[in-house]
Amino acid sequence: MEVIRTADVPAKERFAFWHELNSKLWAPYDLRCDPRLEHRFRAQVGISDFGPVQATLITTMPHSIRRTPKLIRQSDPEVFKLGCFVRGGGMKEQDGRRVELGVGDLMLYDTSRPYLGDADLTPSTIAAAHHISLRYLHRLFQQDGHTVAGWIRARRLERCHRDLADPGLAARPINAIAARWGFRSSAHFSQAFRSAYGLSPRQFRQECTTVHAG
Repeated sequence: MEVIRTADVPAKERFAFWHELNSKLWAPYDLRCDPRLEHRFRAQVGISDFGPVQATLITTMPHSIRRTPKLIRQSDPEVFKLGCFVRGGGMKEQDGRRVELGVGDLMLYDTSRPYLGDADLTPSTIAAAHHISLRYLHRLFQQDGHTVAGWIRARRLERCHRDLADPGLAARPINAIAARWGFRSSAHFSQAFRSAYGLSPRQFRQECTTVHAG
């Protein structure tokens, strides 16, 4: 078994090294972790090949992995990945299905389909993914009385609303949830959330926590 470790590179390069390694071993990914942890990031992977099947054992600090439509267009190995947590846990989302995973849980996903949210989703990327002009995309939404940007923002707010109500994500910082779904400004997210739901993100989470505790 070949073992590759981030400990073998300088600390300031470790997360970038892990990002590049993931792309070379499997497919291009958008990897992110808390910026405060990047210089302390630790991970290793053991790799064994059995013909067309590759088995890996990965130990890593927490981070997120996204496979966006843009990355799929860049390169797609067209493979399925079967994973199992032997320690720790995580969350997986693909094709609108979302599941929290723990020790012993199996997950099967397709590299040809997007997974976790696309923080960089824009009207232009949607038009390109469907091979239509941006003007035609706007016209389609206008027929239903919507704008493309407004629809994207509403879907992002829905995902944030769902995550903030999830007791399993109670320890995740609000700004991390907002960033995961494309809100890079905490102030803008708080304003948009309050406008949509009548409460600030913190107030909404506190209400949900009270309900679950009761």
